[in-house]
Amino acid sequence: MRIRSRIVSIFFLFLVKVLIHAKSLTSIEETSNGSLSITTVNTVQPILINGVPFSPKDSQTQVNDLVSKMASLTFAVCKWAQAITLDCTISSSREAVMMINTLCPRIIIGKIDRCCCEEAYLVNEVMRDIFVTSEISSLEFENLEIVGGSITARGGWNMPGHIQTVRLGRLRRIGRDLNLQRNKISILDFGHLQEVAGTIDLAFNDLSHVDFCQITNVGSIVVHDNFLFSINFGNIQRVSGGIFLQNNLLTSMRFGQITHIGDQVFLFNNQLSEISFAHVVYIGRGVSLHDNMLTEISFGNITFVGLTINLRNNRLSRIDFGELRHIGFNLELDQNELMSIEFPQNLYIEARAVLLRNPIYFVDCQGGDVAVLLDTNVPCRNCTSCQYFI
Repeated sequence: MRIRSRIVSIFFLFLVKVLIHAKSLTSIEETSNGSLSITTVNTVQPILINGVPFSPKDSQTQVNDLVSKMASLTFAVCKWAQAITLDCTISSSREAVMMINTLCPRIIIGKIDRCCCEEAYLVNEVMRDIFVTSEISSLEFENLEIVGGSITARGGWNMPGHIQTVRLGRLRRIGRDLNLQRNKISILDFGHLQEVAGTIDLAFNDLSHVDFCQITNVGSIVVHDNFLFSINFGNIQRVSGGIFLQNNLLTSMRFGQITHIGDQVFLFNNQLSEISFAHVVYIGRGVSLHDNMLTEISFGNITFVGLTINLRNNRLSRIDFGELRHIGFNLELDQNELMSIEFPQNLYIEARAVLLRNPIYFVDCQGGDVAVLLDTNVPCRNCTSCQYFI
């Protein structure tokens, strides 16, 4: 690497002097210890490289040839950079990135290990992954625009990381995951981030509010076990994975512009008294809203839930099924305050609706494909079956 760096430096300095300082050319000599000696001379004198005269005035062809070779060499160096790993604990690795910064219009490297350092903040694009040491207290990327793999700054089970502030600046895309789990993050700014193909994992931090700003597409959202009072999904329209927000302090929940959730929705063990599914039409697996303070719920535009809807241990007295047509397993409504319930006639529940421990006195399935489990012998009409657990 040192030989390659020295060759590049010689050609780079020479080319700069030829192209920019037309009236003040330079003598470049290599000293006995391998370093370069640079001397400015008059243009009537030739440029000397190791004592050999070279005059671009007399040989434009040679200059053009050198420019072409330098361009090829620069291209090769910038291409080679895309395979290297910047290790912030190794000085030669950091020096290589500084050389790339001198030659290349954009700094694109393969990977960053043991981030962060001054050189890491110069990088524009990382082809693979960034691994961040748990000792830093602030993670703030200034020039980074694209990460092809993951950014991992995860603390340990027994020893959380020390990161308190995260600012992602110009970063637009993360090709896999953003894993910041088990730190002490209380300040989070997604900046210009638009897409995270994998999971945004912020579990076990100190966040009270999360704003997804300009993000439109994300794999999964994991922010459980924080101190969340509010969350803004911003421009997110599609979550290909799940949303996991359990064990927080949320009192209300709005899903914003989201239409599609590919996996689970976990919101249990919060303090929810209000929820709006807004534009959501599809949830690929289950919905867990148990152990909250909901008195009513509307499923709005949702037509399909792939597994169980769990609403146990709330204060529900009213349910609006909206456009809901399919529940892939159970509808669990036990431990609420329902006195009566009417299911839509075109609703299909794969397993059954569980209505245990409610002050219920009347159930009507209106001919829908619904089996009901009750713990009191009350009228149960137009259902596929009514079972009593007494």
